[in-house]
Amino acid sequence: MLAGLATPPDEVRWWNDANSLLAGADRAGMSLAVTTLPRFPDLYGAAVATTVVFDLDANRSSDVDHIALAAFGDPDVPLGTGAHAGLALALAARNETLATVAVDVIVAAAEDGRLDADRLGTVLAQAVNEGVAGLSRPAERLATASEPTVLHADSVRRVWSSVLRALHDAPRDLHAALEVLLAAGSRCRRGVDNPDARRYLEEVATGSSKRAGLARAVLDLPAEWADPEPELLAIEGRLARAERWRRDRPVAADSSKRGAAAGPDRPGSIADPP
Repeated sequence: MLAGLATPPDEVRWWNDANSLLAGADRAGMSLAVTTLPRFPDLYGAAVATTVVFDLDANRSSDVDHIALAAFGDPDVPLGTGAHAGLALALAARNETLATVAVDVIVAAAEDGRLDADRLGTVLAQAVNEGVAGLSRPAERLATASEPTVLHADSVRRVWSSVLRALHDAPRDLHAALEVLLAAGSRCRRGVDNPDARRYLEEVATGSSKRAGLARAVLDLPAEWADPEPELLAIEGRLARAERWRRDRPVAADSSKRGAAAGPDRPGSIADPP
């Protein structure tokens, strides 16, 4: 079930390899992993997802999971399928400390352009479809993640749009997700533009229930951009990240004299002559 929960079929082998490597890691082992493998966060993200999914309602704190998730806050760490799986399941976990770390990472990743809202929403929907998670906890945590700026509100709007697109039915706590989607969409003045998500909302919008009213309110939001601010903030975040990379990247002084192997990412070996 886990492989199908957070990874497409062609990544099942990778997922299993990650589990065997890190799912049983202790604090020292996970610290070593995030230090020595900073560019492969999906390895320890998958390990977090595997650990959390079997103990979603436990209220105890895991230093190992916190270490792995906190590493995602580094703007130089790319977030792939395994990382988003770990974040999605942390959002659904009972443990508030773990969820808070996930929210902090989502806020940071939305700001610097690393967050894949569609991927996060798809994994979250898969967890709900599998009966692993509900929507109430993720709704509460993503409401917090939407607060800093309009860009964050739009990121959360896109997460819920992806959730709705992928849900198989209407969970009892769907209203919690729709409330956050409506608030985030109202703030950035944009609703749901994905055709599958809109069809889902149209099916839910019939009747006089609370969730039906919320679905109709979301459908009434403009499907196209009414405010360019989220896009402008996203561009600013990416430019700031690129500028920091340019400023912090080590560059050899006169690399042309250091041989063909030297380059902008490899300023030469210690054996090269001065």
